[in-house]
Amino acid sequence: MSISLNGWRRLWVVVSVLGLVITLAGVGIFWPDRKPGIIGDLNSPACKGWRDLPEGFFPDKSPEWKEECYSLRSFLSHNHVNLKSETDYDSYLLKARTKVLVVGLATWIVMALLIYLAGWSVGWVVRGFQENPRA
Repeated sequence: MSISLNGWRRLWVVVSVLGLVITLAGVGIFWPDRKPGIIGDLNSPACKGWRDLPEGFFPDKSPEWKEECYSLRSFLSHNHVNLKSETDYDSYLLKARTKVLVVGLATWIVMALLIYLAGWSVGWVVRGFQENPRA
């Protein structure tokens, strides 16, 4: 079985591959990495009060730069996720990385399908105008 690629399909393949490259670059940009400041705060006795916050309680404002436990407090304030240990942090990172990867790849698949569908639709309309009308 041979699949012939006309100009439109070749264009779709090129755009899809380019879209995949852009998607992977985007995943790399938004990939959550392990921050040494948060690890240090999780292991610091001075930050025990921030580690022991009850579930659902978070700082109501972002901390000032260089305040004690800045990294952990900033994480709690922005992400609204309580962390008690490095294991909790690693679990959060795994979920966040999975989400970034799934959203990126799903976006790429949907866009590739939409581009193919748009090309197929235009081709269908053009073929309709090229048919000989029956008298």
